[in-house]
Amino acid sequence: MNWFWSLTLYDATTTSMYPNPTERTNIGDRTTDLQMAEDGNLTITIQHDPPAATANWLPAPNGPIYLVLRTYGPAQAVSNGTWTPPTIQRAD
Repeated sequence: MNWFWSLTLYDATTTSMYPNPTERTNIGDRTTDLQMAEDGNLTITIQHDPPAATANWLPAPNGPIYLVLRTYGPAQAVSNGTWTPPTIQRAD
């Protein structure tokens, strides 16, 4: 990214941002205290109940959601489609 990015979670039932005790409705490159992996990757945990490590947690309702990824000043690979966001993986 040349400027910044954000991933925002919406409650699909209300189409509004999900109100939650942490008041976190999105995660982006300006989110403080994100925990990056040693290889530089970022894993965002999206779930209703708080995980053991909450630094990368995006609280979700106990129901359907949708996510919006916004890229501001994206790198050329994002603009031309040679980079795509990773798929969402359900944890067991």
